[in-house]
Amino acid sequence: MQHRPTALLLVHAAHGDTDSIRHAVSETDGFRLQCVTRMEAAVARLAGGGIDAILVDLFSPGSRDEDAAGLLRLRGAAAQVPIVVIGETAEDADRCPIEKIGLSAFITEARCQGELPSLIRRLIGCRTFAPQWGPAGRGRKVGSVITVMGSKGGVGATTVALNVACALAGNQNVILAELRPTPGTLAQYFSRHSKVKDLGRLLGSGGEAPDEFEIESCLWPSRSLPGLRVLFGPQGRPYRSSIEPNQASKMVEGLTALADRVVIDLPATPSDANRVVIQATECLLLVAERDSICLESARLLLDAITGWGDVPQTIGLVLVNRTLLATPTPTEDFEAQLGIPVFAVIPPAADDCLAAHRAGRPLVLFDSENLAADTLLKLATQVGRSTCPVVFDRNLVRQ
Repeated sequence: MQHRPTALLLVHAAHGDTDSIRHAVSETDGFRLQCVTRMEAAVARLAGGGIDAILVDLFSPGSRDEDAAGLLRLRGAAAQVPIVVIGETAEDADRCPIEKIGLSAFITEARCQGELPSLIRRLIGCRTFAPQWGPAGRGRKVGSVITVMGSKGGVGATTVALNVACALAGNQNVILAELRPTPGTLAQYFSRHSKVKDLGRLLGSGGEAPDEFEIESCLWPSRSLPGLRVLFGPQGRPYRSSIEPNQASKMVEGLTALADRVVIDLPATPSDANRVVIQATECLLLVAERDSICLESARLLLDAITGWGDVPQTIGLVLVNRTLLATPTPTEDFEAQLGIPVFAVIPPAADDCLAAHRAGRPLVLFDSENLAADTLLKLATQVGRSTCPVVFDRNLVRQ
């Protein structure tokens, strides 16, 4: 049986100066190469599917500074596709945050002719999930982490987390966790029994980190959606003024051992506990309203997150239109100033959200044909695809 060629997408600013790369991955060796000159065109092509690996030359004449930021868009658009950065010298690897944004390898152009084909085949053959959280060698199942965080308070991050978790729970085991030291609002969306334990009772008044069995005892199972369990934030005392980093670490370790996906609702603060959670996250959804205040808040928060040095492999924006604005900030402004893609734009649906809230059901289950619900369902599908990233291979960076 004849196999189809390995489809490669090359992003190269100088379309006519790609002979060395084309010769390295020729059709006679089983490759089919398509070349685009802009990141935007590459993202559009990826939407059509069928690409096995991506090659990016950031250092050729004509490359733009924003091309490096565009790598985040590529990773968000193709979470499971290997991305190889091509440079002129080994020192170029230091000019690009290769590992931090989830890229797969770096190779110099001089090495392409002899090594690029085998490198691509190796990366395609080694697709796998992200490294396990916690000590190695424990032989335990580890689920992926999706974190939802508002650019500031009150932008609808909890609503987004709730609906994404419910959509994902249709065909897999999902835990929705509200990790905040102060009273949370997630319980208001469910008709739960008053005796259900919450995060405040789990952590108590001390700094002890809970184990997996203690965490499981506090999970509330949804009757309407069997695949969903919920860990509610504190509903009253006892709760602490902050969550200790060791507690956050053990919480993530325990939660990911209990589900296929863990959706975490975090408060909009750059705390040490949030840092621990985000560093264990495969996909971060940053929620903002379409105004200049939220744009600036998102920029400051994203600066803090990237300053920690170990960012999630996928970061995307979710823009929420809570009310109709006369002059909403364009989505292009968010992407240009933050350097991350917009995953979804949620249309105004105040009355529908209120009706769903009164019915005690998330919007995606209350009225799936609603435009806002449909957008949230599509967002969940995209997030599900983005939490199976390609593992960065440290042995392929420099030689």
